[in-house]
Amino acid sequence: MAVFISHSFENKAEFDNIADALETDGIQYWKPESLKAGASLAEQLRSAITEAEVCIFVATRHSVSSNWCGAEIGAFWGAGKPVVIYVAEASLDDAQMPKQFQGHLFERRISRVVTSVKAHLAASQASQERRQVVTETALVSAMSRSELDSLVGDAVQRIQEAVERVQDVSFVATTLSKLAKVFLNLKPSSQANDPESREIRESLSSLIGVSDVRMLQGAKNSGTWSHSFSFSTDTGDWSGLALRYEPHENDRARVWFYKECIVWRASSAQRIETIALLSVTTDHDHRGIVSLSVPLLVVGRGGIGAIKSG
Repeated sequence: MAVFISHSFENKAEFDNIADALETDGIQYWKPESLKAGASLAEQLRSAITEAEVCIFVATRHSVSSNWCGAEIGAFWGAGKPVVIYVAEASLDDAQMPKQFQGHLFERRISRVVTSVKAHLAASQASQERRQVVTETALVSAMSRSELDSLVGDAVQRIQEAVERVQDVSFVATTLSKLAKVFLNLKPSSQANDPESREIRESLSSLIGVSDVRMLQGAKNSGTWSHSFSFSTDTGDWSGLALRYEPHENDRARVWFYKECIVWRASSAQRIETIALLSVTTDHDHRGIVSLSVPLLVVGRGGIGAIKSG
């Protein structure tokens, strides 16, 4: 049993919606109907919480005031297990949440809840596999050289596969959503050591090594960077996303502006090696991007370079 859904029993409809979404993705969860009559409710809940790896808290006016729900999510918090907050009642705000989760990242869409849960489960699986590697390597003194080589090869492969799973699109979506918010509020006079600039640099740096596919899927899931484009410079081929797209047409020219842009160049392995923010890119007569603003920030290997003519 991978997921525990903490909810008020007065919110069965909201519970069912979450449960249906988890079942669609093949994710196991604890079912209240599994409770056995005649046995301690507290003990059965404690057992379910112990076995679960992730908690989804269905936040409503009933659940935030429920002592049972408070105890359930408190148990996960105390055990250091992740709690995904699903705000199922639009009127709830941060101040009404349990104190230990105020300032937490909340989700208001079930699809985003499921994506976040999958990322936490992947991270948990990766952690378990790393522990297994440690257990196995404790036996190396009794192994032959060929056995040791085989063990090390298998361990490296498992860790690489685990890292791939952890690098889920939910991480990219969350990072891009955070970047969009900070980028839109960034003042033109901001300096490199300002908190906003440091936060942007850290977020961009965390995307280095992400695959092209996950970047685009994460952008789609974030619901913020909704306009895509591409261009080539003397440093290579680039992909881009923009927060805003503004077409301008008159008798003399047709110009399309992509504003508040994030652009990246991928390696031959299709992983991001350079990423940057631009205030605007320009497309004339749908010939492709023909001009770029001065980069606000570049992270990774090399610079953007100059647009290729023709």
